[in-house]
Amino acid sequence: MSDTKKPELIPKKLKVLRVNTELRMPSMDVNFAQIYPEIDTHFRFTNTVLRQLKGRMNSLNQHFLGPRTVLKTDHYSIIFTISATRGNDALEICGPIFHRQDKSVEFVLHIPYRQISDFTEELHYALDSIGEALCRIFKDNHADSSGIAAIVDEMKGAIKEDPETYKKWLK
Repeated sequence: MSDTKKPELIPKKLKVLRVNTELRMPSMDVNFAQIYPEIDTHFRFTNTVLRQLKGRMNSLNQHFLGPRTVLKTDHYSIIFTISATRGNDALEICGPIFHRQDKSVEFVLHIPYRQISDFTEELHYALDSIGEALCRIFKDNHADSSGIAAIVDEMKGAIKEDPETYKKWLK
């Protein structure tokens, strides 16, 4: 036998590299805003309604592929801006408008204005239009839109059951 030592195949001190194995799912934070550039042309949405709508839409846990590519992030906001217009007889959707600094994407929903004196009926009309717009946008962005109709129906039911609560602005 030879006195020569065999070379060590494994060094005595190994550097252990930690690999982050946590899978981070993309997240899309849904928000709603309102803008009414035409005089006396608006819907009576309060933040009570919009906060609940936002929460329910976020519970769908969906994401769009386009913004991830353009904004170069898996975490971004989608802002649906509600607007009423007398200039169109049909729902019009503008967007997407990408805001790279804010990591957000905006869609403007131009809903044909109808003067409806009853608060509940007015919001039911506007929510139906919002539901239609959201379904179109989700489908165009390859996201599952199947829960949107149920959310709109739940919101309409809650408003019908207790309109006074939804007429109030929260602090």
